[in-house]
Amino acid sequence: MNIFLGIIGPFGIIGLSLVYLALLFYTLKMVFKNENGINMFFWVLLVLFFPFIGSIVYFIKLFSTKAN
Repeated sequence: MNIFLGIIGPFGIIGLSLVYLALLFYTLKMVFKNENGINMFFWVLLVLFFPFIGSIVYFIKLFSTKAN
């Protein structure tokens, strides 16, 4: 743990935590707004278990379907 504190510092950790939480909550908000049924269940599980990858994949899917 001291290695990470020495590299980015406590404010970096707080900042990254805030970015993580904002990304998680915004993605979940978009999932609840745009999906329904089993698709919503799948996306919520994906975002909760793999937050960064799940969020990126969901936004790629969301913006590619809105473009068509």
